[in-house]
Amino acid sequence: MKNQSSDFKVENLEISFQRMRNAYSTVIKCQDIIVAAKDEMEIYTKICKILVDEGPYKLAWIGSIGNDSEKKVIPVAEAGFKKGYLSSINISWGDNVYGQGPTGRAIRECREYLMKDIMKGTDYLPWREKAKEFGYRSSIALPIESEGDIIGALNVYSNSKDAFKNEEVELFHRLTKNIAQGIYVLRLKKEREQAQKAHYEILLKTIDAFVLAIEKRDPYTAGHQKRVTKLAVAIAKKLGLSEERIEGLRLGALIHDIGKIYVPGEILNRPGEITKPEFDLIKLHSEIGQEIISGIDFPWDIKKMIIQHHERLDGSGYPNGLMKEEIIIEAKIIAVSDVVEAISSHRPYRPALGIKAALDEIKLGRGKYYDPEIVDFCVELFENENFQWEVL
Repeated sequence: MKNQSSDFKVENLEISFQRMRNAYSTVIKCQDIIVAAKDEMEIYTKICKILVDEGPYKLAWIGSIGNDSEKKVIPVAEAGFKKGYLSSINISWGDNVYGQGPTGRAIRECREYLMKDIMKGTDYLPWREKAKEFGYRSSIALPIESEGDIIGALNVYSNSKDAFKNEEVELFHRLTKNIAQGIYVLRLKKEREQAQKAHYEILLKTIDAFVLAIEKRDPYTAGHQKRVTKLAVAIAKKLGLSEERIEGLRLGALIHDIGKIYVPGEILNRPGEITKPEFDLIKLHSEIGQEIISGIDFPWDIKKMIIQHHERLDGSGYPNGLMKEEIIIEAKIIAVSDVVEAISSHRPYRPALGIKAALDEIKLGRGKYYDPEIVDFCVELFENENFQWEVL
């Protein structure tokens, strides 16, 4: 008889050890989900699923707190028995009859609440018959607290009474803290993304304002910038630049001649040959353009795109005589696109020379003035891919 009792105790210890090992492994897997999740619902749904699929639990659900007068707890994720247990009961976190259960008290009192035996006591009375129907005998509810605010609760059920031991409760405490931290990080990231989006929209409106100002004053320059932009983006795609970098190039190309707004209109739009003093004045537009946008915090090197787009590989360009790798790739792309568009299009001081003359020019300057790969891709676009100058 003594041996049978000893064997029974050993068997119970083994079962308890196996349950704790299973619970620990399950919580570890939940941590991985929290780290990798892209949004809050992914955290909620996957954690509930893992707790039921991998752990020794029959139901897991997460509820968020409602702001209605009844202070309802709203289930946002669940896993386990899919027969409608949650949809058939009312749960509140208010101090009312539906707020006296584990979930409501866990939220209201900001602590874990353990039901060792759902079939006993009065706390679970409103839901006891439904719990009995679904086979739930014990449960634990823990508040999810993020930055001092309770945002919901984690609820886990077992089909055995007194299933949640102290070590297991500690595991769930760790899990809810990590859930809260994961939610905080995601919300912080979302706020940052929204701020970045708002900042970007302001930048776009600023660019639009610049383009509009140029269009009103000098339609030739405005149309030129748009066509240069289209060609520059096409070249950048062939070069394999990232989408983010191409977007910066697009914006930079759209305003690469913004400095011409300070050049007298009678010089820019007057028919006939431009004198050397007038050309020297026009050449200042890249420096002036950089100054105009100097106070704007762009996430790209748009200032360099503007001031460098007339630099040349051999140092013969302006305003700083930069050479080769001193010139950023975006400025090199704009330089080739700028020359091709300018030569092929009509200007007040001369008729259009055509695309053949433009391509001949960049071929002649390939490797000396212009980046060879950029020239090759530009030529390929026109000669093999039927690139067109339609408005953007």
